[in-house]
Parts: sequence; structure tokens; C-alpha cells
Amino acid sequence: MKPHDTSLYVWFDTEYSGLDLEDANLLQVSALVTDASLRRVLSPDDDVTLAVRLPAEKKPSAWVEENLSDLLARCRSAEALDVAHADQRLAAYIDRAAGPVHPKKDLRPVLSGNSVHADWWLA
Repeated sequence: MKPHDTSLYVWFDTEYSGLDLEDANLLQVSALVTDASLRRVLSPDDDVTLAVRLPAEKKPSAWVEENLSDLLARCRSAEALDVAHADQRLAAYIDRAAGPVHPKKDLRPVLSGNSVHADWWLA
């Protein structure tokens, strides 16, 4: 397997309303872009953390209600975005940090993060 040639990494994390893959709703997305030395490409003020609107009929897990009550309040406020708008904001941030999508996949930023390989199942 050929090593990845990119010099940029998109650190991505999500929070969900629960751990049940069939019933979880996205609550928050966060991203920042670093170089290979883990230095932010943009100012920390540009990092993205977005609350995603939780439909009124959706009930989060008891653990989320107890431990992420501030986030739940944001997800039920006017600040919260729908998933499509959050996706647009994330894409704009990555484009600003990394430039347009490179035609060679090996030169595109690497999607990184502690739980990114599990979280994508929930998105």
C-alpha cells in the first residue's frame, strides 16, 4: 500500500444522541485542520464546532441527557443547524484551510480523529 502524500489532516469529531446505531441522531460536529507537525493551518478561532438540530420527537439516551445537557440545550436552540447546513459549513472550512479538492486522492487531507472510524457509521 502506498503511503499517503498529504501534508494536511482534518481532525473530525462528532457527538450523538446515543450509541444505538439505528436510532442515534447527530448532535455536534467539530473539525480543525493541521499540518503534519500538528500545527493548525488556520487560527484556533476558525475551528468549527457546530450544534446540530435535534428533532423535537427524538429522545436522547439517559447518559447523554445527564452528561451533555448543555449540548442538548444548544441542539434545541436557534443556534442549531440542520445537517445539510452543518455539512456546508464544514466543507467551506476545509476548502478554506486546504484549498480546492485535489484531483489526486493521495494529496487530499487525511480524515483523522480518535473516533472518526466509528463515528462515520452514525452520520
